Parts: sequence; structure tokens; C-alpha cells
Amino acid sequence: MVTACSQPATNARSYQYGGIFSAGSSLGLHTMRKGETLWTVSKAYNVDLRDMLDLNRLSAPYKVPVGQRIKIPAPAKYTVKGSDTLYKVSRMFDTTTTDLARLNNIKAPYRLVTGQSLRLPPRHGQPMAVEQVYAPRIPSVVAAKSATSHIEREELKPVHVAREESLTASPQPTISRNNPEIGSTRIEPQPMTGKVNFIKPVSGQVISGYGPKEDGLHNDGINIKAAKGDAVRAAEQGIVVYQGNQIGGYGNMVLIRHANGYLTAYAHMAKILVHKGDKVRRGQSIGTVGSSGSVKSPQLHFEIRKGRDAIDPKTFIRI
Repeated sequence: MVTACSQPATNARSYQYGGIFSAGSSLGLHTMRKGETLWTVSKAYNVDLRDMLDLNRLSAPYKVPVGQRIKIPAPAKYTVKGSDTLYKVSRMFDTTTTDLARLNNIKAPYRLVTGQSLRLPPRHGQPMAVEQVYAPRIPSVVAAKSATSHIEREELKPVHVAREESLTASPQPTISRNNPEIGSTRIEPQPMTGKVNFIKPVSGQVISGYGPKEDGLHNDGINIKAAKGDAVRAAEQGIVVYQGNQIGGYGNMVLIRHANGYLTAYAHMAKILVHKGDKVRRGQSIGTVGSSGSVKSPQLHFEIRKGRDAIDPKTFIRI
């Protein structure tokens, strides 16, 4: 979070899974005070005035009343401070450790040097075609910054029950197309309430646990080693709110919303067997294990989140 004149900027809404996250285009919100102009605000936050005007869709004569909140764009560069790590900077600017490392050609062990100038991802990236989420940055074991993604409540459209597909065929590293299914069962959505009882989404050894790593990165979930083509199961019943591969580093990924504000994420899959809007059952196949994204061997990156917070999966399941 960036501050100006000792006034903290509030967390901005971004369009990220996680980082979860395809960086958001805004650092935060600023409330206009008496005597301030857009120019003085841009200088206080050390951002480009034109970027701020574009982000807020402002036009001449560029007068903003006292009390109005405006979005503050992220700067194009950042100078590393003494205690900064790649993960810390990624969370600061709603981006991912993967994107930061790639953009700045930073290699393992991903150490930063005080005074180092880091290029930041584009400030005007396109929002993902998911639901709006509050900036939990998700570093893909990689982020996308920690995917502290809190999916906002919205009235759900009618959804259909996802059809199970045979897992005997050799999985292809492609995403199933969202074609309408003939005779699919239409149901009216029910309130997402009740207890959750998560299960392990795939059998296998945990090769990367939850939490900070020695190289300065942070895993907001766990990575489970499994054979390519193994079925990936929904950890709990819920509704698919995202399926795709637009989140850098995660490859083919599915997000499922559950009761009481919980969300689960499944990444690096070879094949996705569900579509956005599908209602899935606990234990239902939603895809197959693969190595898409930033990993080289077959594995599943799995996360459990509630609101803006990533939760260690072992809190709910035996791993």
C-alpha cells in the first residue's frame, strides 16, 4: 500500500483471482480533500497524471469535488527498499511474483537488492472474465499475488449440472469449449449456505506446502504430485466461477465457490471438464492432472480461501 502526506490509500478493487488475480490497474483509492487538484494528487502518489485521468475516465475541465474518491494508478517502476522481497512487492502492486520475475529477468533464488529498479506489469491490463474479486494477490506457485480473492456476491444466473467425461482417453492440454449441452439439466441456484467438508482433490505427495519459502516466494496453497491424467476432484460442492488459463503461471485453472464465502482453486491441469456456471458435487471430476503453467512436472496446485484470506489446506483436509 502506498501512502501520501501520511494519508493511507485504501485497498482498491482489482480483477484478479488472486492473486489470485493479470495485474489490477489501480493501487488504491484517494478521497479528494479541500485544496487538492488532480495534479497535486498525482505528484503526491508519484504517478502519471494522464494514467490517473484515463483510469478514472475523467475529461476536461478535470474538476473533481471534495469528498469524491478517485483511483490511483500503479506506477510503471518501483525502487526496492531494504526489507523488500519479490513476494512483498507483488502484493504491494496487485501482481504476481511470476510476472515480476519474468518482466525483470530475475532468476532463482529471486533476491532483490536495495535501490534496484523493478519494472511493474502493465497498469491497464484487461480484467479477467470471472467475477469481480477483491485484490488478494496470488503468487502462482507460481499469483498471481496471493489470491486473496473474495468473489463478490451477485445474483447467479441459472446454471446446469456439469457432465462427467470419461477419463480413459489420453488427456490433451486444451481447455474444453463452453458449448451448450443438449438436454442439460437446468436448476435454480440455491443460497450458498451450510457447512463445508473439503476433501483432498487428488491423491499424491505434497511437494510444496503452504506458506513462505526460502527464496522469498510464498505459496498460498499446496502442490500435490500426481500422474498426468489423474482425475482432479472438486473438494466440495459449489459453483464454478472461473475456468481458463488467463492467470499467469497457473496454466489451466478452475475456481469453485462454496458455501459461507469459501473458494477453492485448482491449477496446472492438463484438461478442464467443467464450465463457468456449472454446479458441481463434492468428489466430481473437474479436470485432469497436468503440467500447464509455470511447472515442469505433473502436479496440482490447490488453494482454499475464505473472503480475502488464503487458508492452509491442512486445516480442513489430511494431506
